[in-house]
Amino acid sequence: MNDHNSDACEAVLRSLSDGVLSTNKKGVISDVNPAAETLLATPLEDLTGLTLEEAVPLVNPKTGEPIRLPSPRSFQRRRDDAHTHQGVFLARRDGIRLMVDAEVLPLRGYRGSLSGSVLVLRDVTAQAVLERGRLDQQRISAIGDLAGNIARDFINWFGVISSHAASIADNVLPHTRAHDEARSILETSKQASGLTKRLLSVARAGSEHEPSVERIALGDIVTDAVSLAQGTFAPPEIAFSHPPVKMMPYVMADAAQLRDCLVNLFRNAADAMDNSGTITLEVSDKVEPRQRFTVLRVSDTGKGIEHAILESIFDPFFTTKEQGWAMGLGLTVVKTAVQAWGGRITVRSRPGDGSSFRLFIPKADVQNERGASEDDRTPVSVLVVDDNPSTLRSMAVALEDAGYDVLAANGGEKAITLFRANSERIAVSVVDVVMPEQDGKKVLEQLLDIDPTAQVVMTSGFSRDYVRGYLERGAWAFLQKPYAPDALLHTVKRTLDQRQRSTT
Repeated sequence: MNDHNSDACEAVLRSLSDGVLSTNKKGVISDVNPAAETLLATPLEDLTGLTLEEAVPLVNPKTGEPIRLPSPRSFQRRRDDAHTHQGVFLARRDGIRLMVDAEVLPLRGYRGSLSGSVLVLRDVTAQAVLERGRLDQQRISAIGDLAGNIARDFINWFGVISSHAASIADNVLPHTRAHDEARSILETSKQASGLTKRLLSVARAGSEHEPSVERIALGDIVTDAVSLAQGTFAPPEIAFSHPPVKMMPYVMADAAQLRDCLVNLFRNAADAMDNSGTITLEVSDKVEPRQRFTVLRVSDTGKGIEHAILESIFDPFFTTKEQGWAMGLGLTVVKTAVQAWGGRITVRSRPGDGSSFRLFIPKADVQNERGASEDDRTPVSVLVVDDNPSTLRSMAVALEDAGYDVLAANGGEKAITLFRANSERIAVSVVDVVMPEQDGKKVLEQLLDIDPTAQVVMTSGFSRDYVRGYLERGAWAFLQKPYAPDALLHTVKRTLDQRQRSTT
């Protein structure tokens, strides 16, 4: 071959996007093109003199075993034309793994004599990621459909179970065996409802429908997510730290998805902290050339994430938890949802130093003062007290939708604390009669001790006459359980009207 042809061949090799490594008869690398240096992240001088197996460690993705590459002598013995390996891992020295197609061919002279071998490497990582993404989305969609159907059945079953258990608890005497058993059923149903919420978040992530992106108050979603997460932590030794929710801005997102995202992050944080530690939320602004974001940072005091797996935590079905106990979809749900709103999520973590996730959520164009009514009047404050979380939440939602400012207490002790701190602005207190530790009777007595003019509505599954006989001091009104939201609103309004008439 003349010099001109040799120069042309060398120019072709230098311009190829595939990596090419050639060896001599002994199987020692003699030449490498620039693409191979880039793929291997190793310069020519460090590759020259090595065998192909030493320079190019390939791994079978199914077994994790190293792949043996043929030497020139094996071609001479077997007269093989080529050895091809498709979709295998290239384990680089810097710790990064690429997926490649590799082909080893013999180098033969003019008369067929063996002069060495050549290895051609093609990086197929991008194609593999795209294909994996397509297959993963199909799997997520199928799992989402199944999760949605199961969740809807669970919701119906738990609703019936909780309703009957609540009815039993409210219609039998406190501290009896029947009452305690009914409370146990309610508590178990509450814990099981956490599974339903997780199934619904998976179902929403797998849905092919466009998210309902709208202007929402971030503080409301944070309040809901914290409440939901605290109800599922066992033991409940997770503390939350966040700025005042009324100071949080409005963002553009799907409310249900954002709530699911936060609950997923909270649960992962709880696992990382072995169910004991602090989850901190921080809110800031981020202005970029074409977009304004509200950055919600969720940090924990857990064990952190190993650097080797940090880039994989958002991958579908990736999990570090024990097989059979996790699907590896939690962070995939978060990433998919945030990207659908036009945002993104990032993570920083060091082993032993906790983790910090930052959600970049598009900021709403219009921001108005939270907590003010349309006519700028201070809303009427109502204290609601019930030890059943679902009942407490439904009461709070009904009153908030009607324009009331709601203070919610999940037991007698918290109710007294809230009332003592806010007695001047609380207009009405709605208190359940049957509660563990401090029941409604004791709560009523302490409320009236703090403010003898306090307006208190008692609720119970017992009859009005029984409750009146049970209470030593009278309340303003009585609401029979179970009741519809309209009945609650009517009773509260009627109590306010009666108080107003009595003071005029």
